[in-house]
Amino acid sequence: MPLKTRQKIMIARMIQCPIIFFRKFFGLSTFPVVKRKGLIWNLDLSEGIDFSIYIFGQFEVRSFHVMRSLVKRGDVVFDIGANIGAHALPLANIVGDTGRIHTFEPTAYAHSKLVQNIESNPHLIDRIKVNQVMLVSDPFHKLQDQLYSSWPLEANKQQHTKHCGRLHSTKGATARTLDDYVEEEQILKVSLIKLDVDGYELDVLRGARKVLRELRPVILMELSPYTHTERGQDIGDLLQLLTTEKYSIRTQLMRKTLPLSSSQLNKVIPDGGSLNVIAIPS
Repeated sequence: MPLKTRQKIMIARMIQCPIIFFRKFFGLSTFPVVKRKGLIWNLDLSEGIDFSIYIFGQFEVRSFHVMRSLVKRGDVVFDIGANIGAHALPLANIVGDTGRIHTFEPTAYAHSKLVQNIESNPHLIDRIKVNQVMLVSDPFHKLQDQLYSSWPLEANKQQHTKHCGRLHSTKGATARTLDDYVEEEQILKVSLIKLDVDGYELDVLRGARKVLRELRPVILMELSPYTHTERGQDIGDLLQLLTTEKYSIRTQLMRKTLPLSSSQLNKVIPDGGSLNVIAIPS
């Protein structure tokens, strides 16, 4: 049974506290600039994603290993919900100077950190196209004023009760469909879509039907049934959309096909939890 997000945060806090204490004791900043796996990162050790990179050199190590197995030099990848670039930067190393990573991150908070991290790695600048964009279901969809893009390890009343995220402004962002973006950018191939948007996955994919039908990318995404329920949606609709577009859904390591009904999926994923899965085109 997967851990709930809150449980993961609690474990991270237990590891973080002594590290923060010793850094402060020795007069070291909790906003270090570090080199991990050949990349330069500007980190905030009070943040979950940043802290994972500081400790492990990578965020969601297992997920990245799966992505690395799916991506090769020259590929085009969409990182939707790019946050600070935890996956975009190492993927840019893999696709090389003939590949391209298109990032989509609507919040001003995470977008600014993403840009800073890319600029700290000049050899990646031409490989990553940064978009402060919220991908939506149709061109007339209203842009949300705030979205979750921060997972602080310090408890705060403003955090989400289940996934412990903190809302940040989308000032400066625009709303677009992925189909429109691909047409305007004249993109002819997409190998992989990494999709992690905290309950907005259905909206993104509804605006990407042409991409799914014509370009047939593999999709690595996080499934969190409760985030869809909170928005008045049913994760079963997301599963149905993928089924209609002739995708099968498997666990991240591709060892097991997942049930395609929301009731069955809720038995696999605990309330407040999530599961990273792969949607594979037939």
